[in-house]
Amino acid sequence: MKKYLLAAVLCLSAAVTFAQNKALRDAEFELKSASPNIADARAAVKRALENSETANLAKTWYLAGAVENRQFEIERDKISTQDVTGQKPKEDVMYPALDAVYPYFLKAIELDRLPNEKGKVSPKYIKQIKTILWNNRPYYQNSGLFFYNRKDYKKAYENFRTYGDIAALDIYDEKDRKKWDLIDTVETQNRYNAGLMALQAGLHDETIELFEEIKDSGYNEEEIHINLAMEYQLKHDTVNFERIIAAGYGKFPDSEVLLKNMIQIKLDRKDIDGAILIIEAAIASDPGDAQWYDVLGLVYENMKDSERASEYYRKALELEPDRTEYNLHYGIALHNLGFVARQDANAEKDDSRYRELKGRSDDYFRLCMPYLRKVYEDEPDNKTAIRGLHQVYYSLNMGKELDEIEPAYKRHFGGGEK
Repeated sequence: MKKYLLAAVLCLSAAVTFAQNKALRDAEFELKSASPNIADARAAVKRALENSETANLAKTWYLAGAVENRQFEIERDKISTQDVTGQKPKEDVMYPALDAVYPYFLKAIELDRLPNEKGKVSPKYIKQIKTILWNNRPYYQNSGLFFYNRKDYKKAYENFRTYGDIAALDIYDEKDRKKWDLIDTVETQNRYNAGLMALQAGLHDETIELFEEIKDSGYNEEEIHINLAMEYQLKHDTVNFERIIAAGYGKFPDSEVLLKNMIQIKLDRKDIDGAILIIEAAIASDPGDAQWYDVLGLVYENMKDSERASEYYRKALELEPDRTEYNLHYGIALHNLGFVARQDANAEKDDSRYRELKGRSDDYFRLCMPYLRKVYEDEPDNKTAIRGLHQVYYSLNMGKELDEIEPAYKRHFGGGEK
């Protein structure tokens, strides 16, 4: 009885193995057919991948990739014959099939390198995979564009990246590289495209990996450094953020983004002199660019040196008199000078000195009015301009103007000047 049961179990096991081997044979049969049934071949491979007897065979994964490759080739071949046959390739069939080939083959390579039962490594499929992948390589650029146009940025990233990853596979030796000229002019471009797609897909680690790889390649280096810095900033990686900004600024000192971030790094480190030197260099490089005078003014304003700040704000305004931001900065700097003079006057016990300081304060308040007024007219809800004008009108006893701005002041601050 026991022998009979054992025999039954063995027969059952043999039946299962036979069924799975048949699945692989079915897939091979379709691949050899002049008109393969891709759906049947995929179904056969799926059965083999889902069964423990065949799921870890190099052959199974090779056939899985080969089936997808055959589907890709069927559509690809229509490109050269469409003028005669009138049949255009179905891109929504061709490129998803191509996309599926690479991961299947990667797994097949891994399994094909495992030692057999005798401890020997005898790859059976790597040679075919090498040829297929290299023939397919140029099409991954088109595949990346296909997925990009459909806003599938993750797939676009994977396909642009695969173009370069194939060239880096260790299945190719130096002889292969010389024969096929693996390093070509579009490889860096595709790595860059892969980085952009990773960025678009929110794949932060992948974006950093790719952009670090090509940041010194000579291709769009300024933009790459800026994107890298942004990614490190998102990860709160201050060390690498500052490293990339410094490297980028060293190469592209005229880059507005890199320059401003370099200034901010200096300021964050309390290196005020270093920040000023960078801004002064920017001014010397382009004296007609108003923003750098304004930035230098802001630095001095942060140092509580409103007088020096006002000088640079005035220079910015001379170049761009209608810029609301510059009018605000200059107006507030003058207002602050007037406010400090008024405080000094109120603390002064000597009458003549009091009158001198109060007069100076009034002069600054009168000077700042047209600039703050312009800001208020451009931006009626600008709180800084409203507060400054309210205080000036109150200090100069300008009742009519004070009444005019009072509603805006109360709307934002809830009360009158004390």
